[in-house]
Amino acid sequence: MDIQKVVILICTRGTNHNLGRLVHQLQAFVSTTQFQIRIGIVWNNSIPIPNELAGLTGVTIVTGQDPGYASVRNEALKLRYNDESIYFVDDDELLSISSDDDPHSTSSGIENGRFLLSHMEMAFDFPKSIFVGKVVPISLSGVPYPDYRNSLSVRPHGQIINFASAGNLFIPQSIFELTTVEFDTFFDGGGEDSALSMKLRRNGIVTRWNSESVLYEMSAEERFSIKWQIQRVNKNYALNWIARKKYDRTVELIIASTRLLIIILFHLIKIRNRRPAQFISLEVKCFLYLLTGLKIFIREFVK
Repeated sequence: MDIQKVVILICTRGTNHNLGRLVHQLQAFVSTTQFQIRIGIVWNNSIPIPNELAGLTGVTIVTGQDPGYASVRNEALKLRYNDESIYFVDDDELLSISSDDDPHSTSSGIENGRFLLSHMEMAFDFPKSIFVGKVVPISLSGVPYPDYRNSLSVRPHGQIINFASAGNLFIPQSIFELTTVEFDTFFDGGGEDSALSMKLRRNGIVTRWNSESVLYEMSAEERFSIKWQIQRVNKNYALNWIARKKYDRTVELIIASTRLLIIILFHLIKIRNRRPAQFISLEVKCFLYLLTGLKIFIREFVK
């Protein structure tokens, strides 16, 4: 498995003032690592790309065409070369909250690169897996805040989890050889990352927790109120529930069977006043519909 090449992907609307510093930190890290790492940005806004970003060496920038979360992440996936792994980072995050972004400084935390290198190491230890790391909320003034996501730090390293967070998400190159990796645009309003986790799990690819990878999310202080966090918990729970149901084979079978019964009933109603020969013909059709339902059952459950 080749994970020596990675493209770091950032999706942005260009309104986050944190973006420039994040890209600077990423460039500083790339300059010190032995691996082949590129930076890709999807600029999902009609406003012009700032010159300070457009002229950066080693940074590829493309313009997004759709404001949806899943759609723009799919645009980002197109920046990947066939031999590269992918690492998603959000535009409101930082690698380090130190005021010193010099990668050779012991205070910056950039040089050791554990935020990414730990993901790459786990890809060797846990095949057929994607990996999610921790995101620590930080106020705009640089102060860490309590947050419900902090409880995730108690999870054992490498534990299988039933969600994903695209703010610190690593997808090894080998996964792209096993299946199609694509975000479901049904979740363009949010939850696209966990939906991807559920979708991949159907193909035997699990999501694992990486306790060593830590990024810092710069957030407005009102987002740390109890009310806001409760709303976010409820929204994430609802989206994850929808994702689980959407990719549950049992639900798919129920939907397919219901569709089959509706078709059969529709044809039975149509034959009430028809001649016997027509009745027999439609009986044959109904039998074929039942065989189709059986085929769906075998395909989905007997693997």
